[in-house]
Amino acid sequence: MKPGQVKIREATNQDADSICLIASQSKELEAYQESGWYSPEQIEKWINGQKVIALVAESEGKVIGFALATFNSDKETGYLEEMAIDSRSRGKGIGKLLFNEVFNQLKGEGANYFYALVQEKNQGMVNFMEKHGFKKGYKFYWMDKSL
Repeated sequence: MKPGQVKIREATNQDADSICLIASQSKELEAYQESGWYSPEQIEKWINGQKVIALVAESEGKVIGFALATFNSDKETGYLEEMAIDSRSRGKGIGKLLFNEVFNQLKGEGANYFYALVQEKNQGMVNFMEKHGFKKGYKFYWMDKSL
């Protein structure tokens, strides 16, 4: 598959199951899998939310990746919440296509600062982000509590 055969488009509610499947199979997103964040209902809420970017990469009518980001107009910042590519489609430039579209949309909204949190052990994403001009910042602990 060549990146030229991949279409990047806005996610719709019909994509929620595909996004959930990709997320559930992505070892990099394991922290969310226990919390139930990746339910079709949660994804639909995200897709229909305010000041969000929800994109999918599609090839031959099948969703093979997604990116979710937010824009904070008060702070003029963009945050890459999640990005994952189906394991069979990795290494083919699809992440770059998604990332570039998120970046362009955030810039178009007025963002002048773009950030993401990346797990320390996710060296593939760390390398990806550095390749795109990001620098490592502070280390944090992931802390959560079910409500």
